[in-house]
Amino acid sequence: MHLSSVDLNLLVALDALLQEQSVSGAAKRLRLSQSATSHALGRLRELFGDALLVRGYRSMVPTERACAIKAPLRAHLDGIRELFEDETASFDPRTLERTFVIASEDYFSATLLPPLYEALQRKAPRLRLEVWGYDEGEPKALSTTIDLTAGVRPFQEANLHTEVLFDDRMVCVVRDKHPSSGNALALETFVSLPHVLVGLGQPGRTHVDALLAERGINRRVTLRVHHFLAAPLAVAASDAVLTLPERLARRLVTFGDFRVMEPPIDIPSFTYRMAWHERCHNDPGHRWLRRLLAQVATLMD
Repeated sequence: MHLSSVDLNLLVALDALLQEQSVSGAAKRLRLSQSATSHALGRLRELFGDALLVRGYRSMVPTERACAIKAPLRAHLDGIRELFEDETASFDPRTLERTFVIASEDYFSATLLPPLYEALQRKAPRLRLEVWGYDEGEPKALSTTIDLTAGVRPFQEANLHTEVLFDDRMVCVVRDKHPSSGNALALETFVSLPHVLVGLGQPGRTHVDALLAERGINRRVTLRVHHFLAAPLAVAASDAVLTLPERLARRLVTFGDFRVMEPPIDIPSFTYRMAWHERCHNDPGHRWLRRLLAQVATLMD
């Protein structure tokens, strides 16, 4: 017998008949007429090749076949009902046992990850988080292995969703005892100093270099690293200057002897956003994690 040939409504009727052991009682439960319920019983008898319910002394009694299928039928129907229930209504992050994978760079790890992890420990202690490299958060990976990516990339793919977390701007960081004084670097000083550059991917001219080139100026980059967290270690031991996002710069000040200074040129701010695939969009756990990350980002303003 093919399942496609079975009217699943008949199984609901059978469950009611076996629970009530009465056509009239099952009819009330199903909100059907007694004749319609009796007709359903006839179809069920044909389907199973068994009488299912027979007349007893004062009521109908189930056959041996009916007794054998009563419990598994109820279990399967309960499972089908769960498929259509609103998971959000019963969702409790405290019981969530799951691993989420976020693809991002160490800018995320230094700014958003600490408060996010702290919140997860309080609100979802059984949840596990893995942070992979930003390059691993490609659209194809988001459709399979990556749950979420955070960064500046403006995804345009139709099957991806994005949400802005915050805007950030670029500032300069020097060691606390740096010879430059004040709260801002003069352009002449900025150009004369050695620069530490954080460059992701292949070498090339950065946005800051392009802005300087418009003025016919070149800066002197003496160290290029691929990680935001490696650059401050070099700055702390030299007179070099590092240009990086303000949120990260302010966090560095709390961990070491650094000063934040205004750059001598107007560097446009950037938008930091999260992105996820359509496959995760309506998942209660994923939706909860996105809301929490957005809340953490708002608290950082």
